[in-house]
Amino acid sequence: MSMIYMQHNPNRSIIAVLCETRCGHTSMKEYLHTTINSPPLGKSYIMDGITYESINDIEADRIVLVVRQPYDRLWSSRTHTDNAIKAGKVKSRLRDKWISDHSSLYLHKLCKSGKITHIIPFQNLLEYIPVSSNTMQYHITPNHTRFEDWMYNYHSQDDMELEYSAYCELMDTIPQVSVEDWNKYILC
Repeated sequence: MSMIYMQHNPNRSIIAVLCETRCGHTSMKEYLHTTINSPPLGKSYIMDGITYESINDIEADRIVLVVRQPYDRLWSSRTHTDNAIKAGKVKSRLRDKWISDHSSLYLHKLCKSGKITHIIPFQNLLEYIPVSSNTMQYHITPNHTRFEDWMYNYHSQDDMELEYSAYCELMDTIPQVSVEDWNKYILC
């Protein structure tokens, strides 16, 4: 998992926000960093590089996951990486690794954990936070829902289908945090 954000305040509940790369990670990190440095918020911190296993150890009243459809995320990872190579920010020999890393499969693990209390669908993220000036945005036609041969370079068809099933399950079974509650949890 690329980011976890925890907020502790004696007068408030504890919230954790999980957000992976190509799911609004840069915007979320910038937003939370700016927000948590604004008084009178309690003890807060941002961490990158946590393990999926450590998510089971999170003790929070709410664990919010930003969730993106995995086929769309893989398309976005490929587009992002190819544009970063063209801009000279990534070496072309690292292309496959970058695409794979930025489209890592994790929803099936989180779906089984039972720890996620709320979700923010990626397509609704702008209702919750602004886009970071450091975000590289790309127009990706949403709702790719089938495996294509080029995807074998990064993930197997079975793994992508498992991830897509987990995405559907999360979307169907975990409530979306309301914008009002989000603002209450984060800003109050």
